[in-house]
Amino acid sequence: MFSAAVTVAPFTEVEAQTYERKQHSFYFAQDAMISIFTDLTERSPTFGLNPIDVIGTFPKRSWIAMFTNGDSTEAAWLKFLGRPFKGLAKDVFEGPFTEIADPDLKRRALNSLKNAGPDQQALYDFSYSAANIKDHPIEEGDLGMLAVMPHEIKQLLDKSSVFLTYLEHITKSKARVVVLFLTYGQSPKEVIEIVKSISPESLILEVPLIGLS
Repeated sequence: MFSAAVTVAPFTEVEAQTYERKQHSFYFAQDAMISIFTDLTERSPTFGLNPIDVIGTFPKRSWIAMFTNGDSTEAAWLKFLGRPFKGLAKDVFEGPFTEIADPDLKRRALNSLKNAGPDQQALYDFSYSAANIKDHPIEEGDLGMLAVMPHEIKQLLDKSSVFLTYLEHITKSKARVVVLFLTYGQSPKEVIEIVKSISPESLILEVPLIGLS
């Protein structure tokens, strides 16, 4: 069986080096967004890292920011979730949570409602909009990562693709560029050539999804 860990190891090393230099990582994805978001949010409690910054946080505390193909906060959530944002409404969940027998678990559940309501949508912006790009300036030496799903790869053949717009953005910002292709085989040669023409020093990694372990 093929191990994805072997293929993505170079990316992990680049990311670790970025944090050692106290710089930041910027992710861009479309349909891979929810997997990246889950991984990044789990890192906060697991490794004691600062959580993702809310809109307007300055100076930035989180080492990580994410973008997806949306021109507004609402559009980004819709792209991210595949449906409108839904939080845990206090009037619906507070009653059942107060009935939890374990005192510590009940306390945690009730406290979680404070940070899980419908208002959370307005606190986080994952859009690739002018305002959000300005709020998350990418600097020389930062890490710019692009994750592309199998059915999205051919989008890079379109010169107007947001993938290419982001790739040009992070390259011009002199970030360290990593492009991760999730594939059912090899990525088309012309796509690789396009990426290299825009970002000659980029690290391109291909992870076959067939036979993955």
